[in-house]
Amino acid sequence: GASAHSHADMLAPVIHWKGRPLAVDAGTYAYLCETEWRDRFRSSALHNTLAPRGVDQATMFPLKDWGVAPTTKVLDWQAGETTRLEAETTVHNQYRHKRTLTLDSRKLVFDDELQLTENKDETDIDWLMHLAPDLEAEISEGRVSILCEAAEIAQLVYVGYDTVSLLEGWYSPRYGVRVPNKCIRLST
Repeated sequence: GASAHSHADMLAPVIHWKGRPLAVDAGTYAYLCETEWRDRFRSSALHNTLAPRGVDQATMFPLKDWGVAPTTKVLDWQAGETTRLEAETTVHNQYRHKRTLTLDSRKLVFDDELQLTENKDETDIDWLMHLAPDLEAEISEGRVSILCEAAEIAQLVYVGYDTVSLLEGWYSPRYGVRVPNKCIRLST
């Protein structure tokens, strides 16, 4: 909802894989600092989301408040040997994003659907995954290797995206501290 502690991070999972952080939430960094840094850390772009490039899930007011917040609902939840979550968020006059996450002992599958409003049809769509700060990534045809100390710990296999890139990002492990990290961006 719209509160001072909220971030534009609907349907953005935090992933621990084999006992270690893999995909992280950016954190808060600070509350009473320059508006640019506060807003950057609560934006959709610093979360593990799918969205039209440059579009936040909520309308920000400077430093802490929100104007229009998205509506989000869980459509289906099944827990067991295979866990499945299906949810959707609707961003006012912008888009609807439905995400299904399916997890078993070997893999996590993201299945995303994005429905844009007519005025957004010509924009780039970005799928983002922000890595823990001690991780690196190597891009190859149809997959991204996620590395820790040069050893592969996971693979991201993707279908349906035109480009993959590795961006420089930010992560805040605690209040008042920010460190660089890598972000995998799939675009179409």
